[in-house]
Amino acid sequence: MRKCIGSASFCLGLRNSYLQLAIPSQIATVILPLLLGEFHQLHPEIQLEITEPAGGAALDMVEREEVDIAFVHDAEGRPNLSLRKLSTWPVCMCVPRQHPLAQRECISLAEVSTYPLVLLSRNFILTKRILAEFDKRGLTPQVLHYSPNLSSVWNIVQKGIAFSVLTGNGILPDSSLAAVPIAGFEQKGFIVTKKGRQIYADERSLIDFFKQKFVAK
Repeated sequence: MRKCIGSASFCLGLRNSYLQLAIPSQIATVILPLLLGEFHQLHPEIQLEITEPAGGAALDMVEREEVDIAFVHDAEGRPNLSLRKLSTWPVCMCVPRQHPLAQRECISLAEVSTYPLVLLSRNFILTKRILAEFDKRGLTPQVLHYSPNLSSVWNIVQKGIAFSVLTGNGILPDSSLAAVPIAGFEQKGFIVTKKGRQIYADERSLIDFFKQKFVAK
């Protein structure tokens, strides 16, 4: 998984470092700008290869050591993984900014179930959790479509065809969409590594950078 680029010192994480990361699309809206902006400026010697799988698939990739690090929501329950908490974000109903619901401070899951929805694919951690909660409460959501692409979900909501349920950080604040928190729902964000696996200096730099960014949140 780790690659040496022209120097044995890479294997110690000292120079010419190459990290493989898995970052699902929702948390990527927060993590990628920091990675490709400030972190890259601080550590231009660290090369990054980034994939954007679903959250469950990202955890699988860490367990199989196909990537060095994953950033995901709700990663509890995997004994082979080490978790470092980043922050907590509300789970929200995503609506067009001009819709009357956009002015609400919160909404109940029962009310969410009365609207047509477009959700991320069933293999996404959030979608599994939301569907389980609907079922637990005896609610039947009106799901028109499941999409693997966050941009497709945004587009359908923007056109007023359906609403969505997304983590708050998956809805860009300067877009034409609004995030209405669902009462009692939150998602935690984590940095995930394989338990028992050596953490190299380049990985430590990345982990420390994000812990500093989110420690006060």
